[in-house]
Amino acid sequence: MEYPVIYNGQEIGRCSLADDGLYWALDCRCEAVSDQVERLYCGGERLGVLQPEDGGLSLRRRLSKAGWPSLPPENGQFSLSPAAAAVAPWTGRVLGYPLPEGLSRRDDAGETLQFPYDPQGPCPCPPLFCLFSVEDGYWRLRLDSAGAPMLPAG
Repeated sequence: MEYPVIYNGQEIGRCSLADDGLYWALDCRCEAVSDQVERLYCGGERLGVLQPEDGGLSLRRRLSKAGWPSLPPENGQFSLSPAAAAVAPWTGRVLGYPLPEGLSRRDDAGETLQFPYDPQGPCPCPPLFCLFSVEDGYWRLRLDSAGAPMLPAG
């Protein structure tokens, strides 16, 4: 199966996704669109970092079907940014502590809150520091389906 890679509404490459028993074999090649690190997404799920190759970008991975239920892409395409519909504004409290305005992403397992990361600035909620991770320029706090914080992976 072959799918387009979309960036700013334009097709910039192709990804092939082959059924390999309990795995998906992903082979993606696309144009380099900037000098920044680019990641490949399927909906809201980050699949990996694209590597420079022959003047473009590529990613080859073998992914467990059980670990990647979002594959093959429901919307028929891959992209260089997470699905916009998966992000919404958020304000509120966690464990009784107020958090600043941020963004929220929901999935079947719960919700991820994200706040812009500034290496010189403080954590959005210092009492909950150990529950945050820093990824892709954001402080991230994962909440389970009941709204309770979860420990970061890793």
